[in-house]
Amino acid sequence: MSKSLGDLKNNLVVKYTIGLMMKGQGTDMLRTELACDVCGETCLAWEVHQIPYYPEGKLVDNYEPGYTMMACEKCIEAKQIVPLDTDASVRFDASNLAIKEILETRKNQQQ
Repeated sequence: MSKSLGDLKNNLVVKYTIGLMMKGQGTDMLRTELACDVCGETCLAWEVHQIPYYPEGKLVDNYEPGYTMMACEKCIEAKQIVPLDTDASVRFDASNLAIKEILETRKNQQQ
């Protein structure tokens, strides 16, 4: 992989922060929740990771065999699913971690 998760996250924090400032928008623009395709629950985005196609998932009808799905950390652990380790999955995780960091920073600044 070309960049580490931490490097990508840091780059995305800067990119997203600048984008929010330019648009004059608050953090409400940021995607903070995603559905787990395995259990169907809505989870915090940074607790969801990309996984290979999982035919037993509750939301499997939304996908064709071979497609990438998403699973929460709870399902990954309970069902022993191995998350994807591709450039795209690392960028996906970095994006969600960047959103988490921006939200935490803004929350700390307001206190």
